[in-house]
Amino acid sequence: MRSKFKAVSLHFLITFVVGLFSAIIIFYIWYPAPYNSIAGGVGLWGLIVSVELALGPLMSLVIYSNLKAKKEILFDYTVVVSIQLTAFLFGLHSAYLARPLALVFVKDRFELVTQNDFVANDVLLPQGYANLLSSPQLLQIRYPDDSDERSQILLESTYGGRDYHLRPIYHTSLSTDTLNDVLQPIELLCVNSTEVYCSSDFLEQAGWVPLNNNGKFSMLFFSRATGDILTWVDKDPWIISGSN
Repeated sequence: MRSKFKAVSLHFLITFVVGLFSAIIIFYIWYPAPYNSIAGGVGLWGLIVSVELALGPLMSLVIYSNLKAKKEILFDYTVVVSIQLTAFLFGLHSAYLARPLALVFVKDRFELVTQNDFVANDVLLPQGYANLLSSPQLLQIRYPDDSDERSQILLESTYGGRDYHLRPIYHTSLSTDTLNDVLQPIELLCVNSTEVYCSSDFLEQAGWVPLNNNGKFSMLFFSRATGDILTWVDKDPWIISGSN
């Protein structure tokens, strides 16, 4: 019994280290706050860890036995670790594909763009746009000068083609001036409301912009002074405005 406990404990320790490594990659690089909530990084990491725990320490409880020969135990653990490693790499790859690459400001809102959005549309990213260890960017659109080109993009997007947020060649860094021009006042959201973003500090120092994530709208609050994201609120601003 003691030897089984040691085997399970060792397997748990190794799994914990692997889970810690995935947490660093996901929460500090691919899905830093608030993207971990916006793009589902928390749920993806929880799924990866749950599968690792099920295939790791829990399996040790089943396969380890003092009655088995060392070769048999080694074979069992080789199979389990292989399955566990395959599941971990698959989970990490899924998180990589779902990771947010940018918040792109288009017209009157931000669009969340993920790695998978470009992969699904066979879009080749420009060199330097993103790499394996890059974090999400705040971007805006640099509209083409040619009117025919603009008309063509408008026509394509109208009939289900790619809009500007899925055309990285038109993306450029978001400037603080642009952000301040589009930030909307918070007061209209705060009629008869006690939400955190209705505090005096937020009202004076921040503004908000709608965020579209595959048709689901929410709100991003930015500092007017620095242009940094202060918080994300998972509420449809148009419903709030309508109710007020």
